[in-house]
Amino acid sequence: MKTSIHGLSIETDFEIRLVRDEAFDADIIIPVGDRTVNLEIEGLPEYMGGRLQSCMVANVLIRLSKDESNKVATIHYLRSIDLYSAMLNFEIDYSSCSISIKDEGYSVLMRIQRT
Repeated sequence: MKTSIHGLSIETDFEIRLVRDEAFDADIIIPVGDRTVNLEIEGLPEYMGGRLQSCMVANVLIRLSKDESNKVATIHYLRSIDLYSAMLNFEIDYSSCSISIKDEGYSVLMRIQRT
């Protein structure tokens, strides 16, 4: 399924849950089922290799700013539904990229690409 949520372009094989939608920001949860997530980010330096890997990710939380002058999203890999279970988080400028989250059986491939 390919969709846009408040300007964030996302394509995923998983359910997307908009769990909080307030005046200035919104939270999206994508349950991925306690799997390994392989993260590929377009434009990483060559010395980084091709991917970053996190094990036993239950949910991907995307918290995005709805401010037109600040299109920043923070992506959290969670071990459970609780934000305090985050094992990794990072920011992206979603005005210039798209996110793909694909089911690969025993793992999940998450790609962040420039648009």
